[in-house]
Amino acid sequence: MRCLKLFLMFLGLFCLNPASVLASDIPCAGNRPALQTSEALEDEPKQLVIKAQQMEINLNQTAQFEGQVVVAQDRQLILADKALFYQPERIIEAEGHLSFYSAGLVLQASAVKANLTTKACQIQDTRYWLPDQKSHGYSDSISISPQKKVSMINASFTQCPDHNKTWSVSSQAITYSQDKQLATFKEPTIKIYDVPVFKLPYAQISLNKNRQSGLLMPRVNFHNRQLRLDMPIYWNIAPQIDNTFTPNLSNRGTLLKNELRYLTPYQQGRIQGEYIHEDAEFNQQRYAYLLQHRYQSGDHWTGMLQFQNVSDGNYFREHLSDIQNKHTTQINRYGHLTYRSEQWHLAAHLKDIKLLDHTLPSPYQVFPEVRAEYQSYQWLDLFDVQLTHNTSQFIKRNHSNEQAWRMHSSFQLSWPLVAPEGSLISSVKLMHTYYQQQFETEKTIHHRFVPQFKVNAQLRFERPVSWLDQPLTQTLEPQLQYLYVPYRDQRSIRRYDTSLLSEDIYLLFRERRYAGLDRLADINQVTLGLSSRVLQSSIGEIAKLSLGQIIYMTPSRTERDDFNMSSSDQTLNNMPSSSPFVVGLSMQPWQDWHLESEWLYDVHHRKNKQIASYLSYQSEQIYTQLSHRFKFASAASKQINQTGFRFLFPIGENFQIHGNFYYDHIKKRSVERRLGVQYNACCWGVALSFSQQLSTEYDEAHKTWLPDGQFDQNFEFSFYLPFSSSRHQDLKSRLNQGIFNYREPIYLQQ
Repeated sequence: MRCLKLFLMFLGLFCLNPASVLASDIPCAGNRPALQTSEALEDEPKQLVIKAQQMEINLNQTAQFEGQVVVAQDRQLILADKALFYQPERIIEAEGHLSFYSAGLVLQASAVKANLTTKACQIQDTRYWLPDQKSHGYSDSISISPQKKVSMINASFTQCPDHNKTWSVSSQAITYSQDKQLATFKEPTIKIYDVPVFKLPYAQISLNKNRQSGLLMPRVNFHNRQLRLDMPIYWNIAPQIDNTFTPNLSNRGTLLKNELRYLTPYQQGRIQGEYIHEDAEFNQQRYAYLLQHRYQSGDHWTGMLQFQNVSDGNYFREHLSDIQNKHTTQINRYGHLTYRSEQWHLAAHLKDIKLLDHTLPSPYQVFPEVRAEYQSYQWLDLFDVQLTHNTSQFIKRNHSNEQAWRMHSSFQLSWPLVAPEGSLISSVKLMHTYYQQQFETEKTIHHRFVPQFKVNAQLRFERPVSWLDQPLTQTLEPQLQYLYVPYRDQRSIRRYDTSLLSEDIYLLFRERRYAGLDRLADINQVTLGLSSRVLQSSIGEIAKLSLGQIIYMTPSRTERDDFNMSSSDQTLNNMPSSSPFVVGLSMQPWQDWHLESEWLYDVHHRKNKQIASYLSYQSEQIYTQLSHRFKFASAASKQINQTGFRFLFPIGENFQIHGNFYYDHIKKRSVERRLGVQYNACCWGVALSFSQQLSTEYDEAHKTWLPDGQFDQNFEFSFYLPFSSSRHQDLKSRLNQGIFNYREPIYLQQ
């Protein structure tokens, strides 16, 4: 019986890798024989037991059994017409309508011969079923050596039901090593409806989920009237290192792709490169590469390094790169090393951004930036103390003579009074910034001292409510904040990494109007906010409504300086006395339904400034999302008014359909259209999709804007089998194959 256990392990592991991703929920096993004596498996002893209608025993010689022979041991069962047991050699032979049953294997054969001492056995004319792996097949003979080596002659397997010949795999010989967990195939052939379509002279498959070097499944794509063929070759260099080399063939030339990955207990990373020697459309070489490394040691040290480059701004859009998606507008090069403890946070950064749109000015490079932060709570059992320091150097790309050093330090003392009913937190902060700027031959030095005072008060009220006979808790949380920062003339300081913050519900109680340190705007304002939440004891927060507004006691002179306004400028007098009125709503009204919405209303000009809403339904198999985005035109951006709809849902048992549609109400046209359908049978699948989406509105070759924009068209056709090394792409990921990603609902209790 040991040999049968080994045979079961071999077949089970062999079919573990191709365990159907396509048919995980669809029965696909062949019609296996029913087990008529299932009760024999319930009370089966550990030792060998043989039962038969007739038996003839010669003491210390042979034992012959006939008529409904049952051989049972260790919850495994053999049924046969005849069996012969050689007692001195401990060899058993069975034949005639032979069946073998186990928890994971059903087997039929004409004869079996097993040596109970050496654990070697031979099985003839075998048909097997593996219900757990939904697989079955044939083999002329199976032999298992004392060294636990399994050999199958003229073997085949499939995951299609009986009489369904969609696909099968046959091989002259299959050998399996239990020690190495490796199966070797001699001349394997893939058949479609019994027609051979692909044959290899030799193949190996790792049966313990370890990666195995070899040729992966080719991929075919038709993009912008170009037929592309990927032929990936995988090399398992070591357990922690692998490499994938992929020649990409198209009418524009051969694009060579390579990806090297590595993983250690504390580090991981990848090195990717793509290169085409001569692009047939541009008659020049083009490339892209990425180096990425992550480091983490214990709970304190973390690090990240990423460097990437590309030959031109249109590369990602035209060549469907694996490094970036085709809608990428910039590439980021950065590195950081951080240390965190209970009181200290230390960090060192390098940062460089390369814009792929050459019409925009290049940002500054940061080489380097060092941060240090110290926090102490309950100092003198009363105050919280925070000390921070930031040192940065900025260098203008392609202008080595234009650079600056910035050193910023701050000291903050807070007095927190916190209780379950609310909180009152008062704080004072003193900030100092030192600048050393160099422009060509000019060099300037500036010192900036800025104090800050803030008071934040919040109350919390609760009451029990009910909805659909469910007990709930509703909260009412008013919040008031006063913030004061005096004016400092900063017109002689350039903006290196600083821009105005957006106005939304999440930034109502911010301390700054600018992101970055080059502008510390003068502030004299009061922020009013009100939030109400609905809580369920078993789930947590299921709904939240927030609204608020900032009241400017005096207009910001720093913003006036940035817009070059004089004190007598009428525009300054017309500056709004308050921020937009902000409303934010997030809720889960019913199970699987999620609603998120944000509304900004410009009180000064009496018009909507920004609206963003998402209504999602997400269950185990269905994904739908209706969204709308509106943003009023500003000096920095165009007006946006778009509606989108995404969906993925099954049609019947085997079909699934998905689509993305986005419409621009301003230009009266679609921005993106995508429709796809996929058929999943129990043992094969096919996917078909078509997409048309806006790729760019700027013609870089002629340096002109395109009034109607330029659209890309993409047609994809995929046929896949579950046994192949390539995995079926998750349908949900197809929702992110567009200009706008699928927005995951925010689970409020998190």
